[in-house]
Amino acid sequence: MNYNLFKMELYRYKNSMLIWLTLICGLIVLNMALFEIFLEEGILKNIEPLFQSTLFSANAQRLRVGN
Repeated sequence: MNYNLFKMELYRYKNSMLIWLTLICGLIVLNMALFEIFLEEGILKNIEPLFQSTLFSANAQRLRVGN
């Protein structure tokens, strides 16, 4: 019963799922293609202070204390 229901739902929404799958795969490929440009432009260095914010540093401190 569950398999038949799953199969019917999958068939019913196949166009929507194909669109979302294509969109997500396209975004991943675009991200991979532009990653080297981000490195060259120094954009990742500008984002680095975000990772050193209080939330991230508190979690890192907690992990260090655990070791």
